[in-house]
Amino acid sequence: MGIDVAPDMIAEARLRYSAKSLSYLVASVEEYLEQPGDPFDLIISVAALHHMDHDAILRQMRQRLTATGRIVILDLVEDRGPTGLLLSLAAALLNPCMYLIKTGRLGPTAEKRAAWQGHAQYDRYLSTREARATAKRVLGQAEVRRHLFWRYSLVYENCGYPG
Repeated sequence: MGIDVAPDMIAEARLRYSAKSLSYLVASVEEYLEQPGDPFDLIISVAALHHMDHDAILRQMRQRLTATGRIVILDLVEDRGPTGLLLSLAAALLNPCMYLIKTGRLGPTAEKRAAWQGHAQYDRYLSTREARATAKRVLGQAEVRRHLFWRYSLVYENCGYPG
């Protein structure tokens, strides 16, 4: 099941992934997870957590897992400290090359940059340290790793404890 609050994102997902076993829902994931429903074996969040209350959404995700379910998150990170700043510098140097490979351009269009500016003002990015602390506080134990291009991943395995 794919859930997104933006109808355009769901329309794009339907175009890209049209397998019969997939369903899509235009909704707030927080409101969806608050409702009673079947548990999930796997919950994946890609570049969405920074739009939400981190503690609350992680709690909701954990409560909706099966006894052996997993949460996998890839989200944007705020660089702090020497290591984060070095990774950010490396990403800044490599990003135009990757953008060129993927899109044929060195960077986003003016329209995309403007959309990002309006969008980003409401986001809250965690540092890697904050992501680890949040995971420990809410989930107990999870693997958090810092990646290039301003990303971190979080993987949580329920280990037999439902909800």
